[in-house]
Amino acid sequence: MTVPGAAGTLSGMPGITSEFAARVKRAREVRSLTRGALDRAAGLAGGHAARIEGGSRSNVTLETAERLALALKVRLGWLVAGEGRGP
Repeated sequence: MTVPGAAGTLSGMPGITSEFAARVKRAREVRSLTRGALDRAAGLAGGHAARIEGGSRSNVTLETAERLALALKVRLGWLVAGEGRGP
């Protein structure tokens, strides 16, 4: 899988932020996690998941996407690009 964007961010492809945010939210809800619980499980600062889902976070690093995928128990390719099956 090729991750669009420069310097390890996911912001290079138009629409990636809203689609990525929607997949994060969907996977979080399937796992019955709160946003705070997702932040803790992924080792992110408090409020990070809320900013991603709300669209106020315009740049997401590949490292953050990997942490979220692991915490949500989904494949990185699905989370980032919708490849394959989701949760």
